[in-house]
Amino acid sequence: SLAFVDKITVSGGNYKQPISIVHTDNDMAAYKITEPISRHAELDAVNGYLELLTSGITAQGCFKLKPTNADYAKFGLTRPDTIIEIKYDKETVKIIAKKQENGNFAVVIDEKKAIYEVSSEALAVLNYDLTSLLNQYVFLQNVEDFKNITFNDNGKEYSFDISYNEDKNTTTETYNGKDVDNDLFRTYFDYYTYLKPELENSYNKGKTEFTAIFNFRDSKKGKITVEFSKHNDRQYLVTIDKHEQGLISYTYFDNIKNYLQNVIENKGIVSPA
Repeated sequence: SLAFVDKITVSGGNYKQPISIVHTDNDMAAYKITEPISRHAELDAVNGYLELLTSGITAQGCFKLKPTNADYAKFGLTRPDTIIEIKYDKETVKIIAKKQENGNFAVVIDEKKAIYEVSSEALAVLNYDLTSLLNQYVFLQNVEDFKNITFNDNGKEYSFDISYNEDKNTTTETYNGKDVDNDLFRTYFDYYTYLKPELENSYNKGKTEFTAIFNFRDSKKGKITVEFSKHNDRQYLVTIDKHEQGLISYTYFDNIKNYLQNVIENKGIVSPA
């Protein structure tokens, strides 16, 4: 009956680099990938690992009881396809799997003295790769969690203060001491929550042209810095807290850049949704 787990690590022959996923206190993105990249994780995919504990694993047979080292080697478990470690509270569950010629998996769980035979349908998470674990959105935050957002457009700074009425669950935004339209500001904020850059192997990072610094109301959380730099004539690189997130179109970047003035001048904005 676990609500969440603290950490998941996935490694083995099917993975170029180990993948680490940790639980967060972000109600919009409960899990975050920390290795090999820093990005929100897809909740449905992570829940596939969680279900290994909450629903269990059903074996359709047993390849070997009380296996020896030679048995582990025979079934390929000394060079497994996948190693899954799931940590919660003070517990750790370790699952080691290797695909066999019949299409099923030889599986060892927590070093129990048995090599189980498990069907591929019972272990769908073994098909997950880094791409399937990534959340397509990279900035999942609530506007009310911030006390200030400061934008820098090629050296020119624009600072917005945000007040939050917890009883009414409403926010009020001001720029240079004057109220701005709340709906307009939230629509502009949506351009950040709808950021879904495409991941590439490498990037051409030019000069940073636009920066948004989101300062949390809870000072212990610090801030989030989102930067946009030109990759080529048609794409911009999104970097969050020094971690490269991927590429967006120049038209989406133009909206982020230009619609900021619409907020200040109380002009209309097209929703990104």
